[in-house]
Amino acid sequence: MIIVLVTVGFGGICEIMEYAADNIFADGAQGSPAMSAIDDTMWDLICDFLGGIVGAVFGTLYIRYSHRTHRRRFYKLMTALTGEPAERAG
Repeated sequence: MIIVLVTVGFGGICEIMEYAADNIFADGAQGSPAMSAIDDTMWDLICDFLGGIVGAVFGTLYIRYSHRTHRRRFYKLMTALTGEPAERAG
């Protein structure tokens, strides 16, 4: 959940900077020939939200099932059982 909130928050900050730059430089950064400025902003935020969900799901799966995590758990278990740190290979 935190990943999604950070992603959408960062997207919101980028949209604010885009709006400010558009007003300061009259550059026309918002919108496009195919959509209005509000539609462009909403689609940007929707894509930020969906990207945050994808990142959160794949990040959670990676952390849960990675070999590195299993090794770390094994080392903690061996240290707890033997009272001394297990030797790490490679």
